[in-house]
Amino acid sequence: EQATEKYNGAKEKQEKLQKEISTIQDNVARGQQDLNKLRDGIGSMAAGQYRTGGIDPSLQLFLSADPDDYLDKATTLDRVSGQQADALRRIQDKQRELAQQRAEATAKLKDLSATR
Repeated sequence: EQATEKYNGAKEKQEKLQKEISTIQDNVARGQQDLNKLRDGIGSMAAGQYRTGGIDPSLQLFLSADPDDYLDKATTLDRVSGQQADALRRIQDKQRELAQQRAEATAKLKDLSATR
């Protein structure tokens, strides 16, 4: 009887973790879609600037592969228009949010594998 209760408890924990992981993964997928839309918008702004005379140096910096480097050089933000600065902040916020959700999912996957 005690073994059955232990098994049932482990099974319930496993099911709960699987549900939580699924929810987090869905949130990450939706968040990634949002991030892609934000990046498309910033890309459109960059294309417009290019057509009208060049890409702002701060936008070039943002589009680099390392957004943390961008944050280190945030003084260039004052060269970006208010609309661009807002879009850049939303992208950075979304990137942080997705990183946190991915870390949470990874931790829960470790918990799940430990229950097996």
